[in-house]
Amino acid sequence: MWASLSLRWKFPALLLSTGLFFALYLFVFHIPQSISNTGYQWLSTVHQMLALQQGSFNDHLRAGRFADLEMELADLGTIEGIQWAFVADAHNQVQASTRLAWRGQKINELNLLQFDASYLNKTRASGRHQLQKIGTHTYLSYYPLRQQSYTLAADSVLVVRLDFSYLMKNVQYAAVVQALEAIGVLVALALVLMVLIHRWITQRLAKIDTCAVSVSQGRYEARVHFDGQDEISQLATTFNELAEQIQAERQRIVESEQRMRAILTSSPDAIIVVNASLTITNSNPAAQQLFGLAPAQLHQKPLAELLSPLPNLHPQTYHQETRTSTQESLGVHVSGVNFDAEVTSAAAEVDGNPHFILIVRDVSERKRTQAKLDYLAYHDILTSAHNRTYLLTCLERVLNQTPAPTLALLYIDLDHFKTINDSLGHELGDELLCAVADRLGTFVEIDGVLARLSGDDFVLFVQGELDQASVNTLANRVLNAFELPFELRGYDLFLTVSIGITLHKKTHLGARQLLKEADLAMYEAKRLGRSTACFYDMKLAAALEERMALENELRQALMNGEFELFYQPQISVSDTQCAVVEALLRWHSPARGVVSPVVFIPVLEETGMILEVTAWVLRQSCRQAKIWRQQGINLRISVNLSALDFRQTDLVSRIEQILQDEAVQADWIELEITESALLDDIDRTLCILHQLKELGLSVLMDDFGTGYSSLSYLKRFPFDGLKIDRNFVKDLPEDTSDAALVSAVLAMAKAMGLDVVAEGVETVEQQQMLADLGCPRLQGYLFSRPVSAQELLALDMFTTYPTP
Repeated sequence: MWASLSLRWKFPALLLSTGLFFALYLFVFHIPQSISNTGYQWLSTVHQMLALQQGSFNDHLRAGRFADLEMELADLGTIEGIQWAFVADAHNQVQASTRLAWRGQKINELNLLQFDASYLNKTRASGRHQLQKIGTHTYLSYYPLRQQSYTLAADSVLVVRLDFSYLMKNVQYAAVVQALEAIGVLVALALVLMVLIHRWITQRLAKIDTCAVSVSQGRYEARVHFDGQDEISQLATTFNELAEQIQAERQRIVESEQRMRAILTSSPDAIIVVNASLTITNSNPAAQQLFGLAPAQLHQKPLAELLSPLPNLHPQTYHQETRTSTQESLGVHVSGVNFDAEVTSAAAEVDGNPHFILIVRDVSERKRTQAKLDYLAYHDILTSAHNRTYLLTCLERVLNQTPAPTLALLYIDLDHFKTINDSLGHELGDELLCAVADRLGTFVEIDGVLARLSGDDFVLFVQGELDQASVNTLANRVLNAFELPFELRGYDLFLTVSIGITLHKKTHLGARQLLKEADLAMYEAKRLGRSTACFYDMKLAAALEERMALENELRQALMNGEFELFYQPQISVSDTQCAVVEALLRWHSPARGVVSPVVFIPVLEETGMILEVTAWVLRQSCRQAKIWRQQGINLRISVNLSALDFRQTDLVSRIEQILQDEAVQADWIELEITESALLDDIDRTLCILHQLKELGLSVLMDDFGTGYSSLSYLKRFPFDGLKIDRNFVKDLPEDTSDAALVSAVLAMAKAMGLDVVAEGVETVEQQQMLADLGCPRLQGYLFSRPVSAQELLALDMFTTYPTP
């Protein structure tokens, strides 16, 4: 009811309500409290006055001046609120009184109503004042009087009857009159306010409301005008401006609808409009082509006949559909052939009725490619066993279980595999690795994993009710399995394996640390003579000491100038010239000699030293690029960034500072980023890539296809190109699967406008096939191994320009 009231009535009603609450407060709380306080004040005043005269009464009694005592009592009787007073001696006989008839009588002869003799006795005994309340505002007050000054007990008592009833009535009457006057003023104010509100507010708001209704009904020319500059006048002005905007917006909507019809007609995506009963009411030519139906066949057709399962478009959820949603479904072509469909839906109103707009795309080819890439992300390409990424992911998941089960890692390395690989060829070596994976796969139990880490290293992960004896039995079974030869291409190949084992229950270690323990145990097994198994224990600490020694030497290497950059050219297919070289780090250790990057790069990454080394590599690359430019050789240098570099918040600023310090242009440098660097924090990585692009740097995805690569990443991240991993190149042109995958990657890159570099090109046949497939750049031993800057200039693959 309150919500339906006009402002004309709301404000006065609010004021009257406030007045009523105020009156209620006055009558219920304030006035009674005020009367009570007044009564207590009067009682206190009379008590103080009688207490002051108490001494005078004592003097009269001691001196026997009863006439003077009578006179003072007579004065008391004139005070408003005192009805009577008398002085009684120790025998309860009245000695003096405001009423002369009481003198000389016994108190009990006076027939005093509500008189309590016990108060009289208490007063004499205690020698202190006593107060007896006999009515709401009526009291008997007892004051002790002493005829002897040296005694504490009272001889006589002054008894006074106090009655403030009449006074209280006068006070109450005055308070009620004041409250009623205040209420009357509030009522008058409410009436005046009601008139003023109607004239100044509600009447004018009603005019604005009338115009608003007109606009809502389509009469956009309606306007309202008021004189003055007050808020409602300003509101009227604002309303007029809004009405003009609505009128203009309506015109724009009409024009936009016309343009939208043209866009829908020419859109390459299939667009379908369905009503609340999920029946097709409209479509564009692309939809008709996608489903193979003419407009007459498509319209009024149930959506369920074209998509299964249906997208979540229940009419009851229409008002909750505040934005688009994308779902997967299965499309049905008129020929009966099904295709994978991606359906993006959005709620809309058509002629005031709820509808849904669907954009349907055929994503069959994309899903096939994605499935292939997803498989590659977690599997080894050669053996089809799981890879390191999957193993670490599985380990972390198990370690995070509560309670964590007992688990064991068997790190399996093939003894002398390199000898077989080098003597019989890589192809036979690859076949042997596949056969090893198949044989090891027979030992994988439920919840177990077999992974190929790299080269000839495998890991068997088991969990459950395990102890050292059961795990040792498993390891012996694996060792015994390799007593049988592998029959390949007419060869009976005998292999042995070295197995490192780590066994833990409720461990606090991470997946990488467990893998490291198993790796150290495996090296201990090799040290013991190979073809055996070894459990990790504290005796392997020496291996850790060696690792620490390697870390310390690496820390000194950068300060002592032991690092050097080698460069491997990337050849342009179009002119067989080199325009880009990849900078590769080499370490010349005084104690160890030339150390393989496979040995020291992982240590740099694990210890965090890679950050400082990356900065050194980038700075040296800038200086070398500048030197070559001064010599007329316009070479770009490609520099690798690690995943750890991408975790640093100041990466972009550090790169920018190096470019400024060395006074080189950003387009002289190209950055290569591995896929693992993209996955820690995708949003932050995306921001960093955009900032690098803003500096003018080219960015390539390195080792494409070996990890988490997917079309969505390539589409989302602003890459200039990608590098096809050598694993896809080494078996070309014989391996048709690799050939098909490389062809698909090149076609996809071309469609997305990406440059491509193929790594690991070692044969002329590989070069020719990649050139035929349209690969722009090639890199590999066929053209050159990584060489120093001086050796690089001796290669005849550069175009020299005149120096300025």
